[in-house]
Amino acid sequence: MIQAKGCARFGSVLLGLALVVRFSSSVAAVTEPAQIHVASTLLDEVIRATLPARLDLPRALADAVFAGARTASLAELRFCGVGEGGAGRFRAVILQNSVGKVQSLLTIRGSCQMPLGALAEPAATLVGEGQSLFIADVEAAITGGELKFWLMHAVAVHGGSRSGGPVRFEKRTEMGTLPTSALQFDWAGAGMFFHLVPTFGERSVGLAVSVSENPKDKGAAPARGAPATNGVLHGKATLAVEVPLATINLILGRLSSPKPLTVALQGDSIELRTISVQTVGGAASKVRVTGTATPQSIRETVAWTLDLAGDPLLVASVRAEAQLEDCAGQPTLAGIACDLRNGARVAAEQGFASALTNRYGGRPVHELISPISTDFSVAGRRIHVSGDVLRIAAGRAGILAGGNVSAAADE
Repeated sequence: MIQAKGCARFGSVLLGLALVVRFSSSVAAVTEPAQIHVASTLLDEVIRATLPARLDLPRALADAVFAGARTASLAELRFCGVGEGGAGRFRAVILQNSVGKVQSLLTIRGSCQMPLGALAEPAATLVGEGQSLFIADVEAAITGGELKFWLMHAVAVHGGSRSGGPVRFEKRTEMGTLPTSALQFDWAGAGMFFHLVPTFGERSVGLAVSVSENPKDKGAAPARGAPATNGVLHGKATLAVEVPLATINLILGRLSSPKPLTVALQGDSIELRTISVQTVGGAASKVRVTGTATPQSIRETVAWTLDLAGDPLLVASVRAEAQLEDCAGQPTLAGIACDLRNGARVAAEQGFASALTNRYGGRPVHELISPISTDFSVAGRRIHVSGDVLRIAAGRAGILAGGNVSAAADE
């Protein structure tokens, strides 16, 4: 399962966001990477939903700002853009002795741009007698297959009788590391391993995410990719993904075999198996999805084909083919009964396909998916994600999707 060393909470939020690929997304050991674009607003919402979080401070830092007390609480963490060498910049508020949940200091307008000392005055109102906090600039960078977090600068504020002005800490200090390879994720009984590399931007984070089925692929890591997925909605999406077909088929295959993937449709419960996605005739704008379905309403298994076309992708048609018995060579009465059963199956599959085409034909796929509402866990906290998918399209590398998504703690 996902494990981290040291101050893992700083980066665990990024892992949770990488799992969003599960809703979108010949298999190689490690798939070609999917590209995920996460706007800073969504990243900050996920971060807030995971806090407060307990920290064990490095001794040098604890001695300098908390009189040796190493137990602390990460109360606030905000993404502040990209720093030197492509490192991610964050600003944090850390409280002594796990004082509690304080999420007001970094919501001040311009808190990322303000000097640390300028935040000391409002910070003094958050601490009482015997309490302390410090505000810190933190950078995150990939080093040797791990995401490493460094405290760059900090200002400590003490309350009550210990107050006497902010105390500065200017020693670059490692806060912790987070593995970025072979991160296990179990969903619906399908165990998969994710390998990710973040790319930090001024107002977003890009994640290159590869998937494998073998934990021994730990050494593999996807190359960084340009956050081109933001072009899905010309910068208007809080979340955008571009998922290669191989990755989509690996995930769908794991979710629909050997156990079926059960979905609800028009009041019916349908078991889906052996789902596959491919482009048609080399045309990037045409996509075909195939598989088998067993609707509980007819209790028969049909092979189905869903054709999608256009930009955004629209439902062009739904076809179904009944799985018939071989009636040849059976005795007369048994053969008649077999033919009748096959006739009923053909009628059922024709009605099934016709009903779906009539109801959904010509409609954009993203409208059929929206609104989305789901929960997932990050660092032991339940997070509720909701929003609208605004576009799904076919690209040269796979499927593109984007939408406006928000996140909040699931109380």
